[in-house]
Amino acid sequence: MTKLLIFTPEINPRIKYIFNFVFTNLLQLDFLITDEKDAFLSFEGPVINYSPYPLGKGVWIQQQSFITESGLRPVELKPGKWKDLPVLFYTGSAPDLPFDLFSASFYLLSRFEEYLPFEPDIHGRFPAKESVAYKQGFLEIPVVDIWVRKFGQILKIQYSDLVIGKPAFSFMSSLDVDQAWAYLNKGLLRNLGGGIKFLFRGDMNDLQRRLGTLLKTRKDPYDTFTYLKDLHKKYDVRPILFIQVGKYGKYDKNLPGKHPAMQKLVKEVDSFADIGIHPSFRSDQFNELDWELGVYKSLKGNLPEKSRQHYIKLRFPKTYRNLLKLGVKEDYSMGYPEMPGFRAGTASPHYFYDLGEEKETELRIFPFILMDTCLNEKMQLQPEQALSLIKEYINKVKKAGGTFIPLWHNSSLCEEREWKGWQNVFEEMLAEGSKSLV
Repeated sequence: MTKLLIFTPEINPRIKYIFNFVFTNLLQLDFLITDEKDAFLSFEGPVINYSPYPLGKGVWIQQQSFITESGLRPVELKPGKWKDLPVLFYTGSAPDLPFDLFSASFYLLSRFEEYLPFEPDIHGRFPAKESVAYKQGFLEIPVVDIWVRKFGQILKIQYSDLVIGKPAFSFMSSLDVDQAWAYLNKGLLRNLGGGIKFLFRGDMNDLQRRLGTLLKTRKDPYDTFTYLKDLHKKYDVRPILFIQVGKYGKYDKNLPGKHPAMQKLVKEVDSFADIGIHPSFRSDQFNELDWELGVYKSLKGNLPEKSRQHYIKLRFPKTYRNLLKLGVKEDYSMGYPEMPGFRAGTASPHYFYDLGEEKETELRIFPFILMDTCLNEKMQLQPEQALSLIKEYINKVKKAGGTFIPLWHNSSLCEEREWKGWQNVFEEMLAEGSKSLV
């Protein structure tokens, strides 16, 4: 296989990280890096000059100082356009690529902007509207994947012997279990309190549903697990269910993880799904997260490898450092709860780069692209509109290469009230997503 040689005056952790993502993950190319100019000039194979100056050989990408720095400071992003695509770190000169692809990609993947001061939302989260992707109009596309795909075409034109690959499309079904049951197993006091609250709202239907469920004349509306098992078997997809086991609180309404009903549910779900942990709203406190992982271990017999934050309460670098300390291998929180799109600019899994320590870590990030509650409650889409939008995003990921990961909830499949008609959306999404799976 033809090897590619890349010259850069300085080889540092940021450069190694983004080269591995671009060339190994996305372009699937074998490459070498050198900081020796003579070795670059004498090399007889395909070459890239990634430096601030031209060398009269190879494909030149004009390097910006951002990629050679360490630490955190406000950065001039220099937005521009290339092939009708928005870009960052625009050089405006005439190299083969008129922007610093590697600085731009690293900036988005590392979530550099989320380390800097920002105006948080009411839950302390980084809002989509604060992001450069939203402000520059590219949140809705996997811009890093597209930049790299077009860059690969430039390489192929110059070096026809290069065999350039592309990540295969994959689809992952993922659901958060915030509340396994709406009424069952919650005890008399919680049901009485909930019933009174809805009575004050004049909601007699809730009282009927609640009494019918407790008297076992109807199924609990959130108990959609048999439906999920049968549906995923039909499409030959193994889902991931992120189960909350934290303590009860204002934003955490599930049963205690050690409740017998939860223990039984975990055993049943384990037969058809991978099970991850859904750290609670207050799990940004390390001791709380550690305790929740202990509860998970008591249910499953092992610590979780997969995690997704409840309320997508993700703060850099604290959240990921805590998960790493406790041995979690994969996180699925990289997305926005209020808007669909590509928070890190990519649909491809990648490793967490800790900017505070300037190193690549072992925590693998799986970005999710859209959330059911965002489509229904925030965007107020009708089921057919939501399905149309979901298919658009699936096609975007298929075209760019990568993994389409939606975020759903067991409770949004209840087919009641505001969720009437959304089971069909979910099933059509599974059908569409699984089409290209081999």
